[in-house]
Amino acid sequence: MKHLENIAEILRYVINDTQTERVFNILNESIRTIVERQITLRDVDNFAAYFKMLLSSSQTRKKLVFGRSLVTAFADRTYSGFSDPLQNIRTEHLYVYISQTLQDGQEITEDCLKKLEENCRHDKEPTFERLRERIRAGLILKWLRGPLANELTEELQHYIVFMANNYGQSQTGLILSVDWPPYELSEWDRALITKEYKAFEASLVHAMIEVEKAKKKVRVIDDCHKEFCIVFESLEKLTELTKKGERDSIESFKDKIIVATALMYLQSAYIRKDVKLRSLIQLLVSLYYQFRDTHYVANTK
Repeated sequence: MKHLENIAEILRYVINDTQTERVFNILNESIRTIVERQITLRDVDNFAAYFKMLLSSSQTRKKLVFGRSLVTAFADRTYSGFSDPLQNIRTEHLYVYISQTLQDGQEITEDCLKKLEENCRHDKEPTFERLRERIRAGLILKWLRGPLANELTEELQHYIVFMANNYGQSQTGLILSVDWPPYELSEWDRALITKEYKAFEASLVHAMIEVEKAKKKVRVIDDCHKEFCIVFESLEKLTELTKKGERDSIESFKDKIIVATALMYLQSAYIRKDVKLRSLIQLLVSLYYQFRDTHYVANTK
């Protein structure tokens, strides 16, 4: 797999498909989509497992028929403790997803449940498109929680923490449900993000150029250590900048982008890992840990 080519493509996507005036909304929408998708797919798994158990029961039961009322009864029985609006949203997402496989009034059988599980399993398979969207969210979070962290309003800082925690936990599969509060940027935050975005974009462009240069130097793509020399070089630069007291400079952010993007990419389920690559990832994570922004808590595994 041409890892550096993929990483350059991801950075190019972030640069070209992120509009300055929409950067916050893009982040909010991306994280919400990532989290809600993970919750829904797990609910579908639980739905299929629950009704397979009922069908295999020795007790005589009436025919099970798919419909909104059945999904609602399943959600009410399986998940409790959520507010009614939150439960309704979750139930609706589950119903809409299952409706792609089952029709209202259709009898639930083991065969149709197997089909539902197959569809769910297919939708869980990692794709490059989902990976680049996740990395874009991670990089925007890194920018907002790094160079801009102390300049944003306290209210926005708290909301960014909320987003970052959900972003990180969505990768663990532990989120049961999320109540998304409405949020509008203040004029101060909007103006600041718009003003400073050019510096963020410049760092992305410089990082992409560095990756493109490194890609041209690598001729043997089956040697992960050679292919990721650029990451070690960025770590060396970060070490030198730290010694100069410039750890949080805009120059250091370019190298943080290179290392963070490579790690999010390598640790994703999209990448198949052999022993050698796993060893490399462990080393890179250990080396980069000291350079993570103090406010950055999103899990990149």
